[in-house]
Amino acid sequence: MFTFLPEEHKDKAVKYYRLKLLVVYIGLSCVLLATGFVLAIPSYAILFAKKQSSLLEKQAATSSGTDASVAEEVKILKEEITLAKTASEQIPVTTLLDKVLSRQSSSIRISSITIKRGAETGTISVEGRASSRDALVAFSKSLQGEPAFTKVDLPVGSLAKSKDIPWVITISSKF
Repeated sequence: MFTFLPEEHKDKAVKYYRLKLLVVYIGLSCVLLATGFVLAIPSYAILFAKKQSSLLEKQAATSSGTDASVAEEVKILKEEITLAKTASEQIPVTTLLDKVLSRQSSSIRISSITIKRGAETGTISVEGRASSRDALVAFSKSLQGEPAFTKVDLPVGSLAKSKDIPWVITISSKF
């Protein structure tokens, strides 16, 4: 269609066409933007109303339920204090392991330690070999003399041999 026009007129026609296209795009963008704002106004109004009503409900609840909320907070704080007390009463596992290992003599060899933690108490299973029955009994009695251990159990079957004795001692404690 523009083939018969001189180059100068062709350039003007293309520029004019692009200008019209730009005006149409800008116009449509403005219309879409304005429509979006108009359609969003009810949503903002509803959101603002809900926010105001929730604030009023909170104010009413705090003014009428002050005693209930204070009682609830006191209850939560008492539970937290109880948890803190039980945590402070428990002995760290590393301390218990140090106590077991410090009682070990040269005739007692420990090969493995298994720790099982429970809700109130936990158990430590210590396994190894003893060179003699007397050394194993002395090790068991020294563990029983430790106040941090609530129970020390050495099965009688471990005392059947007199030398090179495989043994397992189960220790109960609060940790």
